[in-house]
Amino acid sequence: MVQMNTKAFETYESEVRSYCRNFPAGFTTAKGPFLYDEDGREYIDFFCGAGGLNYGHNNDYIKSRLLSYLESDGVMHALDMYTVPKREFIEFYEEKILKNGKKKMVRAKGHLEQKLIITFSRKMMEYQRSIRNGQIQRAKKLLENLDPEKYKKGPNDVTRFIKKKGQTKDKYELDEDRIREEEKYDGFYAVATNLNDKATEILRISEERNKIEECFRLLKSDFEARPARHRTREHLIAHFMICYASLMIYRLLEVQLSKAGLHLTTHQITETLKNMNVTNIDDVVYKALYTNSKALEAMMTVYPMNLDREWYLKSTLGKNIKR
Repeated sequence: MVQMNTKAFETYESEVRSYCRNFPAGFTTAKGPFLYDEDGREYIDFFCGAGGLNYGHNNDYIKSRLLSYLESDGVMHALDMYTVPKREFIEFYEEKILKNGKKKMVRAKGHLEQKLIITFSRKMMEYQRSIRNGQIQRAKKLLENLDPEKYKKGPNDVTRFIKKKGQTKDKYELDEDRIREEEKYDGFYAVATNLNDKATEILRISEERNKIEECFRLLKSDFEARPARHRTREHLIAHFMICYASLMIYRLLEVQLSKAGLHLTTHQITETLKNMNVTNIDDVVYKALYTNSKALEAMMTVYPMNLDREWYLKSTLGKNIKR
């Protein structure tokens, strides 16, 4: 194994560095989602340049276009002067992305069969109209006192209900057409899918997507599942399987508590379990290093393992754990 020389980094780089201290390796090459260190070991790069490498390292298509540009002696830097490559990029971006301040949808070459499931909720319709009425009132006040051009326009900003009056440059009015257009869709919710399941089942899963997001938050916060400091495929799979098993056990416990009419936060459950340590006294008895709590009492209600005591015989504790 090559002894990594970090003297140059320690001498000239910032003290606030963190990633390199967790990965004591010197990387030499990269391709796709993989990094390779000085010893030739392979790592999966989950960082991806903090999102800057959406297509991975040294994507063949991007690399070929870049090399072609360099070989043609293309302009590398021209400050803010006009260049043909910059003009071509702006025109391309404007054509494909921007069109009168709006995104332009470009038809994909692929074809995906989908169906659209549409639902309607009167409660949601009333809620959306209540929110919009408040925005309209703010737009009216804005028209009375201030110049709408000074405010940043956005898809959900109140200035979307304001438009220029006729051909004038400094007079504005409410955009009644825009308001009526939005009102047409109040209360409706659409899900596009290529699944062949029943619409009711697809909607049920879609409505529970917030639970999926909650699972990720739990894993990253209370379960401290990241960062994953592993490089081999086997270690990564093992890490995520442990995370999944922990989450499943927690969810099962949560269900049992709910059935018993009890509620504990994730923090209460994880901290209680983490603190349940014992110490061996002369290899005869165990003394609990934790104290009883409402959280522990609640868990012992659904799983009567008698782990809310101060002293345990060695044989008794073993039997309780096996249960």
